[in-house]
Amino acid sequence: MLAFSSCWNNSRHTDGESMIEEIVELGFTNIELSHGMTIAKLPGIKKAYERGIFTCSGVHNYFPSPVEVMIDAPDAYEY
Repeated sequence: MLAFSSCWNNSRHTDGESMIEEIVELGFTNIELSHGMTIAKLPGIKKAYERGIFTCSGVHNYFPSPVEVMIDAPDAYEY
């Protein structure tokens, strides 16, 4: 299975639904939800998912980014 990462267009959108729709318009329906996503995009992503326009193929650690992390930092917390 091929999946498209939301990392590609995350920074261009403030609304999660429009972010997902842009990827779907390219012909991809399997989407990986990438790190660096703000919590504000979750309602739109959820709406797009409930509409059935995409399948979530994976969730990148951390998703969404913790509110205290101010930059796109996938390794903000290390174990």
